[in-house]
Amino acid sequence: MQFAHGRDSQLDLIRGVAIVGIVFLNVFSFAIPSWYSFDLYWHQHGISELDKALYQLQQVFFQGRFRTLLTLLFGIGLWLVAKPLLAANASQSEARRQQVRRRYLGLALFGFCHLSFFWTGDITFWYALSALLLLAMGSLQLTASAQWRLGLVLISLTVIFNYAAAWATMLSEPSLIVGLSDTEILAAQALQQGPILALWQEMLMENWIGFLSFCFNLCWLNIGTMLIGIALYRQGFFQNGMKRWQEVLLLFIAIVLDSVGLLVDTSMLRLANFWYDFTALLMALVFCSWLVKWRSQGRLSHTLQMSGQMALSLYFLQTLLFLTWFRALQPDWYANAERWQLLILASAVAIISLIFAVIWRHFFKTGPLEWCWRKFYQREAKDATVLS
Repeated sequence: MQFAHGRDSQLDLIRGVAIVGIVFLNVFSFAIPSWYSFDLYWHQHGISELDKALYQLQQVFFQGRFRTLLTLLFGIGLWLVAKPLLAANASQSEARRQQVRRRYLGLALFGFCHLSFFWTGDITFWYALSALLLLAMGSLQLTASAQWRLGLVLISLTVIFNYAAAWATMLSEPSLIVGLSDTEILAAQALQQGPILALWQEMLMENWIGFLSFCFNLCWLNIGTMLIGIALYRQGFFQNGMKRWQEVLLLFIAIVLDSVGLLVDTSMLRLANFWYDFTALLMALVFCSWLVKWRSQGRLSHTLQMSGQMALSLYFLQTLLFLTWFRALQPDWYANAERWQLLILASAVAIISLIFAVIWRHFFKTGPLEWCWRKFYQREAKDATVLS
């Protein structure tokens, strides 16, 4: 098997774990109406003890963790691509800047098509916009310690916003009953199985709300997390990891805070764990440290590395697999399946993703969408050179 030259296998391994792990969260946004995708009490019927236990495990060890891993790595990728800008002279710098912009404009195009026609939970579009904003801010020129400070400030702003939104919900609707009624569930099922045009109109509305959320919340969370990823990479974290006592401390803080969040979450109030973005960062750093120290050269690590090298393709493949299941093979599962069933489905999709990565990389050096993306921004760069 051929591995891409000039890549950091450690980063590919972490990215592979993240792109497989995020399946176990994304499945809920395909299976449950989007406003309630990550809620325990998303309907007005009783919740089994098994469902509660699985939900609690999900909140403590999965929720936001793999998305944060991907965001940290996305920031590192941006740094590695844009780093030559810092050493180039004025004339070279602008040409390189235009090439980097085209790279992320191309990714934004892929993400825009994804969230507009397939799934509103796409993150690639928002990652691309965040990267372009980060380039415009000039924060890549800061020292590693300054990037650390700015990153923590931006994440703290996100936590404060979530805190304000949670309390505003409590004060405005203190008796809010969480969960969809049977009539609302039937309407959601009919929409999923009905004319595609009506579904696209619903997706358009969700995307407008997603854009507002990006402006006030997700944008700053992405940029802050990317900056921390860059600072950590520059300081050698992704080569050496943390000390054992640091891992234990961060893990303990994250579990305690998220456990408190679960205790204050009730069936009568839709009170989000507004600090989970912070705890997600803490636990994501612990996961990174573990993976950095995992020096295995076995088949599993190679498979995860290959998955990380074609993460964009696998991300879109997972969307196609979930859509095929919920809209064609088992439409009755939508807003109707148990949590344990959805986790089994997610496991199957994760295994298929790994198998696809192994088979594809046996014949090709890069993933299909990665190849298209590279051709897009490289072609644009060649065209710009000819015109100049």
